[in-house]
Amino acid sequence: MRPRIFNCFIFLFLSTYLVAQGSDAFSASAPNILFNPNSGDLTSATKELGCTYGAYMENNGVTAFSDNFMHHCQYINAACTTTPASNQANKTDYIDLWYQVVLPTGTTQMTLLLSGIPSGQQVAVMLYTSTGPTSTANSTNVVTTATIDGNANRGGAFYNATTNSHTITSLIAGGTYFVRVMGAFASTSTASTCNSIPHPSFTIEAQAPQANDICSTAINITTNNGGTVHTGNYTAALSDASDEWTDCTLGSKTAAKDLWYQFNYPTATAGTVFLSEL
Repeated sequence: MRPRIFNCFIFLFLSTYLVAQGSDAFSASAPNILFNPNSGDLTSATKELGCTYGAYMENNGVTAFSDNFMHHCQYINAACTTTPASNQANKTDYIDLWYQVVLPTGTTQMTLLLSGIPSGQQVAVMLYTSTGPTSTANSTNVVTTATIDGNANRGGAFYNATTNSHTITSLIAGGTYFVRVMGAFASTSTASTCNSIPHPSFTIEAQAPQANDICSTAINITTNNGGTVHTGNYTAALSDASDEWTDCTLGSKTAAKDLWYQFNYPTATAGTVFLSEL
């Protein structure tokens, strides 16, 4: 019998689709952006929750906005049925993406970086704690006591093509903060401005000092004398403004990243340091 030869052709059908980076709704498992840049695309995100006001914002660097609360672009109530919109400048449509930042123990500040926004567009970032906002109030669990760029009692800030960094202090050491990113438009009109809200793509990252980044905050790791085992993140360490190299008699001095620890040895007792890589 003559053998049969089968020719098999495999067709691969590839489909492309838009995926919103980050979490499209509040989630306790939203990506942690501490020293971990993440991308985002608001064009594929969706709106959630109601249309009430949100955080008290800091407008530093994006002066078309105001130091005031964030408002919906058309409605003023939770059911999104009551007009007109607020006459305050800070407007959004609450089409958002979510991220989170887990601060190191002993650290009460972070720098929030957001880049890649096209010229002429803006985004707003609001910070939340606990379980995030509710359907009845975008201000529920919003941060109210942060200091942003030196201005106290803020809960959010604006970003554009040239303003891509804000320093946020007065946070809770070791706390978890949820970062809500949405398009923003500045207008004091009470008419709907929702068609003017941009939905750009962007890259977002948080940076924070390590708890033991300087000598004065060295962590005791003497486990049998008041200390504890500590997991450090050397890649997240910073170079001190007055680095320890300035006290060395080196021919060439180079600023270096460092983390600091201390040993509390009992009198006349030898000790062992265990260092492992995760």
